[in-house]
Amino acid sequence: MRDDGASGLGVGAAGMLARALGLSLLVALTTATTQRAVAQDVGLDAGPIEAPENAERPAAPATADEWRFRVGLGVGLRPDYMGSDDYEAVPIPQLTAYKGPQYVNLTGTYLFSNVIPSPNWRLGPTAKFIRGDRCNANDSRVNDMKCQANALMLGATGGYAFVVPGIGVPQARLTPALEMVGDVAGANDGYTIEPQLNFAQRLSDSWRLGLRGFGTWGSGNYNGYYFGVNAVQSRDSGLSQHNANSGFYQTGLLSVVDYDITEHWKLSLIGRYTRMVDDAKDSPIVDGKDARGSANQFFGGTVVSYGW
Repeated sequence: MRDDGASGLGVGAAGMLARALGLSLLVALTTATTQRAVAQDVGLDAGPIEAPENAERPAAPATADEWRFRVGLGVGLRPDYMGSDDYEAVPIPQLTAYKGPQYVNLTGTYLFSNVIPSPNWRLGPTAKFIRGDRCNANDSRVNDMKCQANALMLGATGGYAFVVPGIGVPQARLTPALEMVGDVAGANDGYTIEPQLNFAQRLSDSWRLGLRGFGTWGSGNYNGYYFGVNAVQSRDSGLSQHNANSGFYQTGLLSVVDYDITEHWKLSLIGRYTRMVDDAKDSPIVDGKDARGSANQFFGGTVVSYGW
Protein backbone atom coordinates (compact mmCIF):
# COMPACT_ATOMS: atom_id res chain seq x y z
CA MET A 1 0.00 0.00 0.00
CA ARG A 2 1.61 3.24 -1.13
CA ASP A 3 0.56 5.68 1.56
CA ASP A 4 2.85 8.11 3.31
CA GLY A 5 0.26 9.14 5.81
CA ALA A 6 0.70 12.40 3.91
CA SER A 7 1.39 11.51 0.27
CA GLY A 8 1.66 15.16 -0.68
CA LEU A 9 4.64 15.43 1.66
CA GLY A 10 6.50 12.77 -0.35
CA VAL A 11 5.89 14.61 -3.65
CA GLY A 12 6.77 17.96 -2.08
CA ALA A 13 9.95 16.57 -0.57
CA ALA A 14 10.99 15.13 -3.93
CA GLY A 15 10.42 18.55 -5.49
CA MET A 16 12.54 20.28 -2.85
CA LEU A 17 15.29 17.71 -3.34
CA ALA A 18 15.22 18.26 -7.09
CA ARG A 19 15.57 22.03 -6.52
CA ALA A 20 18.47 21.34 -4.15
CA LEU A 21 20.11 19.29 -6.91
CA GLY A 22 19.82 22.21 -9.33
CA LEU A 23 21.26 24.62 -6.76
CA SER A 24 24.19 22.30 -6.09
CA LEU A 25 24.92 22.06 -9.82
CA LEU A 26 24.88 25.86 -10.03
CA VAL A 27 27.38 26.03 -7.17
CA ALA A 28 29.57 23.51 -9.01
CA LEU A 29 29.65 25.73 -12.11
CA THR A 30 30.47 28.87 -10.14
CA THR A 31 33.29 27.18 -8.20
CA ALA A 32 35.04 25.58 -11.16
CA THR A 33 38.30 27.30 -10.21
CA THR A 34 39.16 25.87 -6.83
CA GLN A 35 41.68 26.80 -4.21
CA ARG A 36 44.82 24.89 -3.24
CA ALA A 37 44.58 21.12 -3.88
CA VAL A 38 43.84 18.99 -0.84
CA ALA A 39 43.16 15.28 -0.26
CA GLN A 40 39.87 14.25 -1.89
CA ASP A 41 37.25 12.04 -0.30
CA VAL A 42 36.08 9.49 -2.86
CA GLY A 43 34.55 6.06 -2.35
CA LEU A 44 32.93 3.29 -4.35
CA ASP A 45 29.31 2.53 -4.91
CA ALA A 46 27.24 0.28 -7.11
CA GLY A 47 23.46 0.44 -6.86
CA PRO A 48 22.81 -1.23 -3.50
CA ILE A 49 25.94 0.07 -1.83
CA GLU A 50 26.74 3.53 -0.61
CA ALA A 51 30.37 4.63 -0.49
CA PRO A 52 32.36 5.72 2.53
CA GLU A 53 34.68 8.60 1.81
CA ASN A 54 38.13 7.36 0.92
CA ALA A 55 41.15 9.63 0.55
CA GLU A 56 42.15 9.58 -3.10
CA ARG A 57 45.77 10.46 -3.83
CA PRO A 58 46.72 11.55 -7.37
CA ALA A 59 49.12 9.19 -9.10
CA ALA A 60 51.35 12.16 -9.93
CA PRO A 61 51.63 15.69 -8.48
CA ALA A 62 48.66 17.82 -9.52
CA THR A 63 48.00 21.53 -9.36
CA ALA A 64 44.80 23.12 -8.11
CA ASP A 65 43.77 23.84 -11.72
CA GLU A 66 44.12 20.26 -12.96
CA TRP A 67 41.20 17.91 -13.43
CA ARG A 68 42.07 14.25 -12.95
CA PHE A 69 40.07 11.25 -14.13
CA ARG A 70 39.58 7.56 -13.35
CA VAL A 71 37.69 4.87 -15.26
CA GLY A 72 37.07 1.35 -14.02
CA LEU A 73 35.06 -1.82 -14.39
CA GLY A 74 34.25 -4.57 -11.94
CA VAL A 75 31.74 -7.18 -10.87
CA GLY A 76 29.65 -7.60 -7.73
CA LEU A 77 27.26 -10.07 -6.12
CA ARG A 78 23.99 -8.67 -4.72
CA PRO A 79 20.47 -9.81 -3.68
CA ASP A 80 18.15 -10.06 -6.69
CA TYR A 81 15.66 -7.78 -4.90
CA MET A 82 15.74 -5.81 -1.65
CA GLY A 83 15.26 -8.42 1.07
CA SER A 84 16.01 -11.47 -1.10
CA ASP A 85 18.10 -14.47 -0.07
CA ASP A 86 18.96 -15.20 -3.73
CA TYR A 87 21.95 -13.45 -5.30
CA GLU A 88 22.96 -12.33 -8.78
CA ALA A 89 26.13 -11.02 -10.42
CA VAL A 90 26.08 -7.40 -11.62
CA PRO A 91 28.63 -5.27 -13.51
CA ILE A 92 30.16 -2.25 -11.75
CA PRO A 93 31.27 0.46 -14.20
CA GLN A 94 33.03 3.50 -12.74
CA LEU A 95 33.83 7.03 -13.94
CA THR A 96 35.36 9.71 -11.71
CA ALA A 97 36.48 13.31 -12.31
CA TYR A 98 38.07 15.36 -9.54
CA LYS A 99 40.03 18.53 -8.86
CA GLY A 100 41.24 19.22 -5.34
CA PRO A 101 38.38 18.44 -2.94
CA GLN A 102 35.72 18.67 -5.66
CA TYR A 103 34.63 15.55 -7.52
CA VAL A 104 31.89 13.74 -9.39
CA ASN A 105 31.77 9.93 -9.20
CA LEU A 106 29.44 7.66 -11.15
CA THR A 107 29.82 4.04 -10.06
CA GLY A 108 27.25 1.46 -11.08
CA THR A 109 23.84 3.14 -10.82
CA TYR A 110 24.86 5.68 -8.18
CA LEU A 111 26.23 9.21 -8.63
CA PHE A 112 27.69 11.20 -5.75
CA SER A 113 29.74 14.39 -5.63
CA ASN A 114 31.22 17.27 -3.69
CA VAL A 115 31.04 20.79 -5.14
CA ILE A 116 32.42 22.67 -2.12
CA PRO A 117 36.07 23.86 -2.49
CA SER A 118 36.77 23.21 1.19
CA PRO A 119 39.07 20.68 2.89
CA ASN A 120 36.31 19.94 5.42
CA TRP A 121 32.80 20.77 4.19
CA ARG A 122 31.03 18.33 1.86
CA LEU A 123 27.93 19.08 -0.25
CA GLY A 124 26.89 17.84 -3.66
CA PRO A 125 24.17 16.32 -5.84
CA THR A 126 23.33 12.64 -5.35
CA ALA A 127 21.45 10.39 -7.77
CA LYS A 128 20.41 6.73 -7.54
CA PHE A 129 18.77 4.50 -10.12
CA ILE A 130 16.76 1.65 -8.55
CA ARG A 131 15.83 -1.08 -10.99
CA GLY A 132 12.38 -2.66 -10.70
CA ASP A 133 13.64 -6.10 -9.70
CA ARG A 134 10.67 -8.23 -8.67
CA CYS A 135 9.72 -9.60 -12.09
CA ASN A 136 13.30 -10.89 -12.46
CA ALA A 137 13.55 -12.48 -9.00
CA ASN A 138 14.42 -16.14 -8.53
CA ASP A 139 11.31 -16.58 -6.33
CA SER A 140 8.15 -17.28 -8.37
CA ARG A 141 5.77 -15.88 -5.73
CA VAL A 142 7.68 -12.61 -5.62
CA ASN A 143 7.53 -12.50 -9.42
CA ASP A 144 3.75 -12.97 -9.23
CA MET A 145 3.53 -9.58 -7.47
CA LYS A 146 4.28 -8.13 -10.93
CA CYS A 147 7.08 -5.85 -12.08
CA GLN A 148 7.97 -2.65 -10.32
CA ALA A 149 8.80 0.54 -12.19
CA ASN A 150 12.37 1.82 -12.30
CA ALA A 151 12.98 4.66 -9.84
CA LEU A 152 15.30 7.65 -10.17
CA MET A 153 16.16 9.16 -6.80
CA LEU A 154 17.60 12.70 -6.82
CA GLY A 155 18.84 14.80 -3.94
CA ALA A 156 22.00 15.83 -2.14
CA THR A 157 24.52 14.69 0.46
CA GLY A 158 26.32 16.97 2.90
CA GLY A 159 28.73 16.57 5.78
CA TYR A 160 31.82 17.83 7.59
CA ALA A 161 35.18 16.02 7.72
CA PHE A 162 37.10 16.06 11.01
CA VAL A 163 40.80 15.17 11.20
CA VAL A 164 41.24 12.50 13.90
CA PRO A 165 44.00 10.10 15.00
CA GLY A 166 44.15 7.09 12.70
CA ILE A 167 44.78 3.40 13.27
CA GLY A 168 48.57 3.21 13.41
CA VAL A 169 48.92 6.52 11.54
CA PRO A 170 48.86 10.13 12.77
CA GLN A 171 45.76 11.25 10.86
CA ALA A 172 42.46 9.94 9.50
CA ARG A 173 39.13 11.53 8.56
CA LEU A 174 35.85 11.10 10.41
CA THR A 175 32.88 12.55 8.53
CA PRO A 176 29.30 12.67 9.80
CA ALA A 177 27.03 13.14 6.78
CA LEU A 178 23.38 13.16 5.77
CA GLU A 179 21.96 11.97 2.45
CA MET A 180 18.45 12.91 1.27
CA VAL A 181 16.99 11.67 -2.04
CA GLY A 182 13.49 11.53 -3.49
CA ASP A 183 11.92 9.73 -6.46
CA VAL A 184 11.35 11.94 -9.52
CA ALA A 185 10.36 9.14 -11.93
CA GLY A 186 6.93 8.39 -10.44
CA ALA A 187 7.90 4.86 -9.37
CA ASN A 188 7.88 4.68 -5.56
CA ASP A 189 6.85 8.37 -5.13
CA GLY A 190 8.78 8.38 -1.85
CA TYR A 191 12.02 9.59 -0.33
CA THR A 192 14.76 8.40 2.00
CA ILE A 193 16.95 10.07 4.61
CA GLU A 194 20.22 8.41 5.58
CA PRO A 195 22.52 9.55 8.41
CA GLN A 196 26.07 8.28 7.87
CA LEU A 197 29.33 8.12 9.79
CA ASN A 198 32.36 7.75 7.51
CA PHE A 199 35.94 6.88 8.47
CA ALA A 200 38.84 6.98 6.00
CA GLN A 201 42.59 6.60 6.32
CA ARG A 202 45.70 5.38 4.56
CA LEU A 203 47.08 2.10 5.86
CA SER A 204 50.34 2.46 3.90
CA ASP A 205 51.63 4.06 0.71
CA SER A 206 49.62 1.52 -1.31
CA TRP A 207 46.62 0.61 0.89
CA ARG A 208 43.63 2.74 1.91
CA LEU A 209 40.61 1.91 4.07
CA GLY A 210 37.11 3.41 4.08
CA LEU A 211 34.31 2.47 6.49
CA ARG A 212 30.72 3.68 6.69
CA GLY A 213 28.07 3.02 9.30
CA PHE A 214 24.58 4.01 8.21
CA GLY A 215 20.86 3.73 8.86
CA THR A 216 18.22 4.49 6.22
CA TRP A 217 14.79 5.97 6.93
CA GLY A 218 12.13 5.53 4.25
CA SER A 219 8.85 7.37 3.76
CA GLY A 220 5.61 5.40 3.78
CA ASN A 221 5.42 5.42 -0.01
CA TYR A 222 9.00 4.16 -0.33
CA ASN A 223 8.75 1.41 2.28
CA GLY A 224 5.31 0.37 1.08
CA TYR A 225 6.49 0.08 -2.52
CA TYR A 226 9.47 -2.16 -1.75
CA PHE A 227 8.31 -4.08 1.34
CA GLY A 228 4.50 -3.87 1.42
CA VAL A 229 2.04 -6.42 0.00
CA ASN A 230 -1.33 -4.93 -0.97
CA ALA A 231 -4.59 -6.81 -1.59
CA VAL A 232 -4.02 -7.30 -5.33
CA GLN A 233 -0.43 -8.47 -4.82
CA SER A 234 -1.57 -10.83 -2.07
CA ARG A 235 -4.23 -12.34 -4.35
CA ASP A 236 -1.81 -12.78 -7.26
CA SER A 237 1.09 -14.19 -5.24
CA GLY A 238 -0.55 -15.97 -2.31
CA LEU A 239 1.57 -13.96 0.14
CA SER A 240 -0.01 -12.36 3.20
CA GLN A 241 -0.95 -8.69 3.06
CA HIS A 242 1.56 -6.43 4.80
CA ASN A 243 1.66 -2.69 5.50
CA ALA A 244 5.13 -1.16 5.57
CA ASN A 245 4.89 2.27 7.16
CA SER A 246 7.44 5.08 7.26
CA GLY A 247 10.48 4.49 9.44
CA PHE A 248 13.99 3.09 9.41
CA TYR A 249 14.12 0.02 7.18
CA GLN A 250 17.82 -0.86 7.29
CA THR A 251 21.09 -0.32 9.13
CA GLY A 252 24.50 -1.53 8.11
CA LEU A 253 28.24 -1.29 7.61
CA LEU A 254 30.15 -0.77 4.36
CA SER A 255 33.88 -1.23 3.83
CA VAL A 256 36.07 -0.29 0.87
CA VAL A 257 39.75 -1.28 0.65
CA ASP A 258 41.86 0.24 -2.13
CA TYR A 259 45.23 -1.08 -3.32
CA ASP A 260 47.49 0.83 -5.72
CA ILE A 261 48.73 -1.83 -8.13
CA THR A 262 50.89 0.66 -10.04
CA GLU A 263 51.12 4.42 -10.39
CA HIS A 264 47.88 4.45 -12.41
CA TRP A 265 46.09 1.14 -11.77
CA LYS A 266 44.03 0.53 -8.63
CA LEU A 267 42.16 -2.47 -7.21
CA SER A 268 39.15 -1.82 -4.95
CA LEU A 269 37.52 -4.46 -2.75
CA ILE A 270 33.97 -3.73 -1.54
CA GLY A 271 31.97 -5.42 1.19
CA ARG A 272 28.65 -4.47 2.76
CA TYR A 273 26.36 -5.96 5.39
CA THR A 274 22.82 -4.63 5.84
CA ARG A 275 20.23 -5.65 8.41
CA MET A 276 16.58 -5.05 7.56
CA VAL A 277 14.58 -3.75 10.54
CA ASP A 278 11.00 -3.02 11.64
CA ASP A 279 8.29 -3.28 8.95
CA ALA A 280 10.83 -4.18 6.25
CA LYS A 281 12.11 -7.14 8.31
CA ASP A 282 8.55 -8.37 8.91
CA SER A 283 7.56 -8.28 5.23
CA PRO A 284 6.58 -11.70 3.78
CA ILE A 285 9.15 -11.15 1.02
CA VAL A 286 11.91 -10.65 3.64
CA ASP A 287 11.01 -12.55 6.83
CA GLY A 288 12.53 -15.90 5.80
CA LYS A 289 9.31 -17.92 6.15
CA ASP A 290 8.81 -20.59 3.48
CA ALA A 291 12.53 -20.21 2.66
CA ARG A 292 11.84 -16.78 1.17
CA GLY A 293 13.91 -13.68 1.86
CA SER A 294 16.32 -12.73 4.62
CA ALA A 295 16.74 -9.74 6.90
CA ASN A 296 20.52 -10.18 6.50
CA GLN A 297 21.68 -8.68 3.22
CA PHE A 298 25.20 -8.90 1.79
CA PHE A 299 27.08 -7.34 -1.09
CA GLY A 300 30.61 -8.08 -2.30
CA GLY A 301 32.49 -6.82 -5.30
CA THR A 302 35.76 -5.75 -6.84
CA VAL A 303 36.67 -2.96 -9.28
CA VAL A 304 39.85 -2.42 -11.28
CA SER A 305 40.35 1.19 -12.39
CA TYR A 306 42.83 3.34 -14.29
CA GLY A 307 43.59 6.95 -13.34
CA TRP A 308 45.37 9.78 -15.12
